[in-house]
Amino acid sequence: MLTWLLREGFTAGQIALLAVGPSERSCYPLIASDRAAGGTLHRHLRRGRRPRRRACRGRRGPIPERRDISERPAAANERSEFGHKEGDLIEGLDSKSFLLALRERKSRFCRILKLPDKCSDTVANALIMLLRPFRASFRSLTLDNCGEFADHVRVAPELGRPDSVCFAWFHRASGKGSVEQLNGLIRRRFLKRIDFRTVPSTALDDLSDHLNVCPFTSPADGLPSTSSMFPATNSISNKPLTAFKQCGGRGRGEGGLRSPPAPLPKSLFSSIPQSSNQPPLHLLWRPANEVEAVSFIVIVITTNSVIKFILVISIIVT
Repeated sequence: MLTWLLREGFTAGQIALLAVGPSERSCYPLIASDRAAGGTLHRHLRRGRRPRRRACRGRRGPIPERRDISERPAAANERSEFGHKEGDLIEGLDSKSFLLALRERKSRFCRILKLPDKCSDTVANALIMLLRPFRASFRSLTLDNCGEFADHVRVAPELGRPDSVCFAWFHRASGKGSVEQLNGLIRRRFLKRIDFRTVPSTALDDLSDHLNVCPFTSPADGLPSTSSMFPATNSISNKPLTAFKQCGGRGRGEGGLRSPPAPLPKSLFSSIPQSSNQPPLHLLWRPANEVEAVSFIVIVITTNSVIKFILVISIIVT
């Protein structure tokens, strides 16, 4: 009877008004079970409806046992102690693919892992897997106020640091600026329109290795590079280092990926100084003020012009 009435154009509300038909609330479960069995009753409804996706556990509601970022150790805020990490989740195209990004606050050492979904138990297992190799040096972890981190209560006990997971301020990214900067660097390599399911894990390992050996200088810690603290290979997958374009190449390949250049020769890395006390070459001299900087630029431009003038004169004379 229900099948015939739907095919004749009756709605569920109209069928409920008939004495021979089921109630309106009972019609939709019958239509849903028919659709799951391969039936076509749903096609006779006036308004089509997509099937509901089963929500992942822990995606909604308040985060249990949440500790505010104000309770984070002072050494983490000052970046004076190694082991304080930040984490965040990056969504791909149509929110169907995800990346878990971790970054250490003092050394800027980062790890990137591809996830099949953003269920809280999946994210918690991934955090434990990424942080377990650094269990001896782990101090704290700062996360975002999203439901995918609701299962954080399993992370700290696994790492032997109870009450070490903190959450940033609401609608403020300054509390975990290191991982937010890492998100921007990842987005410059993998654009927002890309589906991370099409990205191989080796490409993510190579990108994290490349970012780990990029030189930087922070006024807070004075470290010239993470290459003096960590090897240039991935400690998880042990893949060789492949150099990508320096954090912002112009070329783009298919699917939103920027194509990487050829791997750098190993001899180039053998010449990198391993001592953390020696600053990079571009930091051996700094102008004391703006006048000195402008004077240096003028001298360089003048010298270049004089050399060009001498070359033109020599060509004319000869």
